[in-house]
Amino acid sequence: MKIFLRSEKTIKDINRELAAVFPYLRLGFFRKPHKVHEGSPARDEVPACTQLIEITGILREVVVELKGSDTVSSVEQKFQDVIGIPVQVFRRQRGTWLETIGSDDRTLDEQNALGEEASHVPRRDYSAFEADMP
Repeated sequence: MKIFLRSEKTIKDINRELAAVFPYLRLGFFRKPHKVHEGSPARDEVPACTQLIEITGILREVVVELKGSDTVSSVEQKFQDVIGIPVQVFRRQRGTWLETIGSDDRTLDEQNALGEEASHVPRRDYSAFEADMP
């Protein structure tokens, strides 16, 4: 997938595009960089309604290409290199967004699959009990 980054685009816009391909992932944009396998404080996360121009100051239109085979750490580094903004990948898990800090070596496809698997609560099969009921 290609994400076209323009100055007026918001973080929310970017995450909408990402969700079309990876519905259990989102990108968090931060004020300070982090190291691989390291988290970022929530207080440093930029609000989703923020336009990219407000973070970067100047932004020429650029394209970031993401593939399912890209690792989390490579995606985070890609954003840092292309627009100079520290990014963290988050995975949706049972209604909560978790930073993927312990699994930066996994691919976007793997992270998305983990999120999907963890977000679906298995339905219990009560048919055997119902058969015994009067």
